[in-house]
Amino acid sequence: MIEIFLLAAMAMAFAGSFAAGLWDLKTSDIPDEVICLMTILGIFIWYVYALTFGIFSIMITSLILGTAILAAGWLLYNRGMWGFGDATLFASIFYLLPDMALFFDYIFNLVLVMLVYLIAYSVIVGIRTKGTFQEFSSKINKQKYTVGIVTAIAVFFALFAYQFFGTYSLWIIAIPVMAIFAVYARALEKKAFVKRINYSQLKEGDVLLESKKWKGLGKAEAELLRKRKGFVTVKDGVRMGMVFPITLLLTILYGNIMILLLFGFAY
Repeated sequence: MIEIFLLAAMAMAFAGSFAAGLWDLKTSDIPDEVICLMTILGIFIWYVYALTFGIFSIMITSLILGTAILAAGWLLYNRGMWGFGDATLFASIFYLLPDMALFFDYIFNLVLVMLVYLIAYSVIVGIRTKGTFQEFSSKINKQKYTVGIVTAIAVFFALFAYQFFGTYSLWIIAIPVMAIFAVYARALEKKAFVKRINYSQLKEGDVLLESKKWKGLGKAEAELLRKRKGFVTVKDGVRMGMVFPITLLLTILYGNIMILLLFGFAY
């Protein structure tokens, strides 16, 4: 019977996180209503399961795991290292899915999905933002010696591994790629992620540059600030909400992707 409860929880976790991710892409804000609904449903489902079968361990795991993730996310949010919506969405998924094995696979997969998503999102935003690639070209020209050295080191280790071990790792390619991407990210931040706008243009979900926490303005806050005269600088970033449902789907279908990459696809 637990399979029915688990399938229902998986469906709710994916549907809720997918809806939150889409809203994040549209508005740069993850709705609190979706987070609260997912959390309440998660606790409720496993409470009903506990009353029905007399097994309370899953409900206790839901409370402990979800709250632990929420506490860690809150700490990162208060340090300005993570968005408030991202932290709470992550926690709400594991209120619904209190499985430690799934959690550890999810963590590993989340890192990989975030990396791929970050690159793809940044490239798309760069294409849509005028002047980004000109800025990138200018910056990469200034950093060409550093990037060249990093690339040469990566090639050396690749040849060394092939010569002495008869093998090479695709991960070595990531070293120069990440060095180049770091330069691109700085160009993108300057052209696309920091904007100076009139106070009257502020909208719900905007994050002020001066804010140390990644939480968008509420509706009332935005309306109040729009009454001011002059200009204000707002910041944006990679809208990561869609990372969570993508990671969840891949984890359910394939388990730990990092293990597949390290052992299943190694040469």
